[in-house]
Amino acid sequence: MIPRAIIILGTFAFVALILWGFGLNIGFDRPETHLFSAPWVIVTIADLYLGLILFSIVVFMLESNKLVAFAWIAPGFVLGNLVPAVYLLVRGLRLLSERPPEKA
Repeated sequence: MIPRAIIILGTFAFVALILWGFGLNIGFDRPETHLFSAPWVIVTIADLYLGLILFSIVVFMLESNKLVAFAWIAPGFVLGNLVPAVYLLVRGLRLLSERPPEKA
């Protein structure tokens, strides 16, 4: 029950973060605003996309229907980690319940 609650809270946190981000006025029209001038911005974006690529590989390996896999993978590159969070909520908990019991 606790893992499910953590996944649900994390999913809502991603939704809130995305909505907050869309509401920001970054000021791309101002010449003094350089989004990629800070190294940590580049690191953060690289981290996001490398994580999404790894998520994509795992989903592609787990899903037998490759169209379903693609339906999970493609939106992630637009919506970010919200998609893996929803995937964990929908499919991940089922995968955990399907795994064989551990041997002592």
